[in-house]
Amino acid sequence: MSNGPDASYPRLIWMLWLQGWDKAPQSVRDCRETWSRQNPTWQLNALDLDGLRKFLPSGILADILSQPIESEALSDRIRLELLHRYGGVWADATTWCARPLDDWLPGMMQAGFFAFAKPGPDRPVSSWFLAAELGSAVIAGWRQAAWDYWRSRDSRDEYFWLHYCLAKALVEDPRVAMSFAKMPTISADHPFHFGPDSPQLAASPPDDIEAKVASAPPVFKLTHKFKTPPGDGSLLAWFGHKARSLPELGANRRRLRTLVAWYGSFAGHGTIGDLQAAEVAVSHLVALGHEVHHATAAETDFPGALRVQWAAADYGQYDVMVFVCGPILREHPQTVALFNAAAGVPKVGISVSLMPEGHPQYVNPFRAVFAREGGGRSYGDLAIAAPMPIRQERRPQESGLRIGAAFRGAQGEYGLENCRHDKAEAMLDVLAKLLADQAGASVTPIENRFARAPGGPDGIERLYESADIILTTRFHGAVGAMRHRKPFVAVDQIAGGAKLLSLLGPLGWPGLFGVDAATPLDIVRAGLWAMTDQGLAALDDAHLRTTQEANRTLAAFDRWLGAFAETLSDNPGERL
Repeated sequence: MSNGPDASYPRLIWMLWLQGWDKAPQSVRDCRETWSRQNPTWQLNALDLDGLRKFLPSGILADILSQPIESEALSDRIRLELLHRYGGVWADATTWCARPLDDWLPGMMQAGFFAFAKPGPDRPVSSWFLAAELGSAVIAGWRQAAWDYWRSRDSRDEYFWLHYCLAKALVEDPRVAMSFAKMPTISADHPFHFGPDSPQLAASPPDDIEAKVASAPPVFKLTHKFKTPPGDGSLLAWFGHKARSLPELGANRRRLRTLVAWYGSFAGHGTIGDLQAAEVAVSHLVALGHEVHHATAAETDFPGALRVQWAAADYGQYDVMVFVCGPILREHPQTVALFNAAAGVPKVGISVSLMPEGHPQYVNPFRAVFAREGGGRSYGDLAIAAPMPIRQERRPQESGLRIGAAFRGAQGEYGLENCRHDKAEAMLDVLAKLLADQAGASVTPIENRFARAPGGPDGIERLYESADIILTTRFHGAVGAMRHRKPFVAVDQIAGGAKLLSLLGPLGWPGLFGVDAATPLDIVRAGLWAMTDQGLAALDDAHLRTTQEANRTLAAFDRWLGAFAETLSDNPGERL
């Protein structure tokens, strides 16, 4: 399964018929055929209510299903959850794919989001077709608005409640508005949008129907709701015949048996950034239809994947091991033991850091590597695109700024003689003291490592969410700030620069410094600027670009997986 060169979104199509597709009307099944046949290199996940359990966390699904809401409203909530967790395309069960997605969608995704626009003057988009890259700011804000809407109700007050939630997010969330403004527009109001009991669908097709379809927008909206079903000579019947006559081009793609490992595979190890990157990798593989196990020491629920312990795993059953995030070091005892145990399994590294060749700790155990640094070209880190926690009721504004301090301590892998962590933290402390004196700011330490964070992953996320500004010497401290739309100042503690400057430098973020190339005054100025409207707009742009890089990483990973699976299919029983 491969992405085109301009694609920065997962090639996944999501459809839903709650009662089960075997119970769907013929016209609905015909619509599904158009998506399958027109897009053979995409993964189509046509789900029913039971199938959702493989893809959504049990707590979230239980919360949604606990409310006695209408089936349309249930579908509305589910589409946002799927796109937020996996990205891709949502297509209503009554949408008809008139043109392959690859022919037109890449040019529509500048915002990381696309929907057909303005079905009515009070609705910004239609919801029957949605496309989103993983980590889309529009989907994240829209999803949060939907959770806020249902928090205090058990029935909708408007049929178009979902559309009004987006309208609300566009007003209240600047990041949503910024991303949405980049979206090209195709009107949702066109001749191939049909409502219930449509007389056009019940009538005979016009003589020039083929020409009209060829020149129409790429997605149609049909209906299955008729008091009297249209007959064989109707336009609806024509659509059905057309769908079933499309060529079946899909190849039988081999499903890989994969093991995902990460630093959280080892008891007492792992950070919030490691977890987020691992969740993205596991979820992506599940959505593509692969059999996925994840080696995680602590109790962790990744929907659709089986948790195992790395020391007890049967490595002979796996086609490939995927190792996610963190530095890869020649002498790290846990990773060395893991890679030795899986010696016969082809390995892929994604969102990892390799030391420079010639460094005493340099090692590359991977058949393919999509490294954020040290692997030739640089690939985006996956953590930025991980699912966001659902924000609870907005807290009342308190007096004084809240500063989150996410410090790393010495990064020994770069050589202790190169570490300037004390100096880096001291410079950031100058800004913290100034804000304390001038604005009554308080400082809350943020510990990214699970073993040292009393609140676990959820608690760490809450600390990032509750801060007004983040001061950090961690790469994933900056990522956490961007995820939660918090201005940040980051100082690379390594003499000459290492991970922070390497990974964040291309963003051009003014709040990023090398420890030997900045003064406390530089840091103070950057921190004050970062909290302005101009700084927040720049932060939103940095978040969008970082998210798109993560999606491009997944696209490159997909291309390798596709080639690897083809090789296994050509040589049954063999590994690369």
